[in-house]
Amino acid sequence: MVPPKFYPQDMQDVWAFENRQGRRGPLLQRAELDTPAIKKAYNVLERRLKREVEQDPSFLLRYGKRAAADLRSQRGGPGFQLHYRKMSSNFLTGLENLELTWGPDDPDGPGYVELHPDIGQAVMATLAMTCARESGFCVVTDRRDQYDIAATEVERIYDRWIHGSADSRPRKEESKVRQATYGDLVEIVVVESTNVDRLTPDNLEKLAQEREAFDRFRDSITKIARDIPPMTEEKLEKRLKDEARRVLSNWDNERVKMKGIPAEILGKDAAAPTGDFFKDVVKDIVGPASGGIIGGLTTGSLLVAGAGLAVGVIVHAFNSYGRLRDRDHHSPYRYLTLANNAGVVFTGSP
Repeated sequence: MVPPKFYPQDMQDVWAFENRQGRRGPLLQRAELDTPAIKKAYNVLERRLKREVEQDPSFLLRYGKRAAADLRSQRGGPGFQLHYRKMSSNFLTGLENLELTWGPDDPDGPGYVELHPDIGQAVMATLAMTCARESGFCVVTDRRDQYDIAATEVERIYDRWIHGSADSRPRKEESKVRQATYGDLVEIVVVESTNVDRLTPDNLEKLAQEREAFDRFRDSITKIARDIPPMTEEKLEKRLKDEARRVLSNWDNERVKMKGIPAEILGKDAAAPTGDFFKDVVKDIVGPASGGIIGGLTTGSLLVAGAGLAVGVIVHAFNSYGRLRDRDHHSPYRYLTLANNAGVVFTGSP
């Protein structure tokens, strides 16, 4: 999310994603920051902030310039800064009038303003969620303290940040009963259990095309989540981790079976059946012709019998392996295998 006509000095590994295509265009592209929906979201956010300032005398003491300076001295760094063009002019003026934004002492660059970190996070989360909703996307993050934010409806972001716990993280409603969602479970299976350092732009582009496999995976995870009965956050978190472990275990078992099946059919040292392998099978079974007589049967007869046995082994192996490959292709966990092959490392149970 960068302002119009603003060109950030991205690192070279970021540029690579701008040149890779997904189903809906480049994997990395600019978000529209001036749509009616975003202006409406900013208007709602401004009204809530104005009401807080008017009704709570301590609000500016907690979220104004002095409070931000105190946090900056504790944590170090330049504070929470945003480029002014990420916000609508009316919203920015409203924040200035409420004394919730100001010129930073150590600006990140021209056009940056400073806010209290909690106010800034509420602004950016509102912007991100609204952009995602308009584009049909989901918000993802690798920051554990923001997992709940990414799964929150835009209308509730304000309460999560402004009325959260003292350390600015969203407060969990332990006693509230709710239904699990696809996002809850996939967050644990994919986000908490993986390392994507080895995922290259090229492989990510290829993985983005595997929609059939992804759709099966999504449908399977969605069904599992829907089958979990409503429960409190504390119990739900434990249940979700149990289900995530079961998903990863089932996937791992499938991979083990696929690796072991050729050995079951053809011997413990066998790999996936190939044409050259079956030629060798026939050669080994038939052997050289000597023309001798064994037990009333000529070696010619044995050649025919041996060849028939070899053909039988070949047909059986091909059919068995084909069925297994077909089963693997339609597995709901095939997307995890594709991701793993692309460089996503599954780090273990959540």
